[in-house]
Amino acid sequence: MQELADLSLVSRKTLARVENGDASVSLGVVASVLQALHLEDGLKELAKPETDGMGIFLESNSRPKRVRSKSKPSTDNEDDFDF
Repeated sequence: MQELADLSLVSRKTLARVENGDASVSLGVVASVLQALHLEDGLKELAKPETDGMGIFLESNSRPKRVRSKSKPSTDNEDDFDF
């Protein structure tokens, strides 16, 4: 465990927090540990917006809903000009 902590440039206590899934550990620390384990390719997938199902769901639900229905085309000829 000390060797992995040294390779990750973190303390053993921080490494234990990563291993226990502590949500307060920064993403940079997680990335450092993944790099020390040669697993950093997984971070590339994590950062891809198109593979973030929850993000896509949340974004689609946060878009404003249409308030008005589409208006029908005008039948009067107010825009016709005779010169």
